[in-house]
Amino acid sequence: MDYKRKQYITDKAYQWRIALRIVSICSAYFLMNLMLFNYLSYRKLEFFRWKMHLPVETIGEIVRPHLISSVAITMSLAVITLIIFIIYTLKKTSGPIYRLKADIEKAANGDLSIDIFLRSSDDFKETAKDCNTMVSSLRNRFARMKEGFSSAEKTLEKMEYIKDNPDIAVRECKTLVETLESLKRDR
Repeated sequence: MDYKRKQYITDKAYQWRIALRIVSICSAYFLMNLMLFNYLSYRKLEFFRWKMHLPVETIGEIVRPHLISSVAITMSLAVITLIIFIIYTLKKTSGPIYRLKADIEKAANGDLSIDIFLRSSDDFKETAKDCNTMVSSLRNRFARMKEGFSSAEKTLEKMEYIKDNPDIAVRECKTLVETLESLKRDR
């Protein structure tokens, strides 16, 4: 059996947008960290270059404090990025999924008057459109079934009054059978 990824919930464009956002944020923080490290290191090296006597034995003693502060800043920026990304993901993903779920539950409970609306900035619009198409199809199917049952009920009422006329009763029975067969096909 060939299992292929469906495009309903796992939208490729959505996945690429999320991945590109993550990569761009990480790249920006990396560049900021690199620039900060270079700035602080060169400033300190320039200071020592103009001094006659260097009070350190290795370059590591000069660079280490700035490297540690740079790593600490990078880690704190990474945590902030993670928090922002989680909040963003919850807003952009969880909200639309919650609305989809709530409206689908209403439809499952018999309320076919719903239409799923997502904000213009929300993702999963294609899924909402497919759900709206499904609900509309169910709405139309139930309307046809209601009309069919109404027609069958009218035919039965007619048959009660024309039971003395067998020709008309046979014709009405055929009509009733056709209506019931049509309802059976539309299930």
